[in-house]
Amino acid sequence: MHRIPILALAAMLAFPADALAQNKRCLSDDERASMHVRLLQTELMVGAISCRNETPEVMDKYNAFVRTHGDRLKAESQTLQNYFVDAYGRGANSQFDKFTTAIANETSTRSMNDPNFCRKSVTLAEQAEKAQRGQIRAYAQNWATAQNRKYTACGP
Repeated sequence: MHRIPILALAAMLAFPADALAQNKRCLSDDERASMHVRLLQTELMVGAISCRNETPEVMDKYNAFVRTHGDRLKAESQTLQNYFVDAYGRGANSQFDKFTTAIANETSTRSMNDPNFCRKSVTLAEQAEKAQRGQIRAYAQNWATAQNRKYTACGP
């Protein structure tokens, strides 16, 4: 069983919760929801890329998720980017990149250590795709809570 690592720098970046906790500006409910959606989307993306050889159907499941929820994913991404602009000013792009890289790295590390990650990815993608349009925030919030990856107003 060989998985394709997403990012080689996994050990160099910590999960971005520390950066958020150090920020002077707390997350609004909308921003927190957008972070949960980004966590879910990243989990699915890492699963699709890392597991495409072991479970080829995972890529189709991920693509179906994106087709179903693409408009909402774009809107959530914009909310998240606006948060970083407001919180970090000129450093927003760098901080946003660090955040997205860190969550991808954390997910990739888990994928390499969990022998069931690929099967779980297929199931998660199927379930997320079936979430009603406009309900992806609620789905992502519930998923993040169940995974103990939930963001609160001022950090993780």
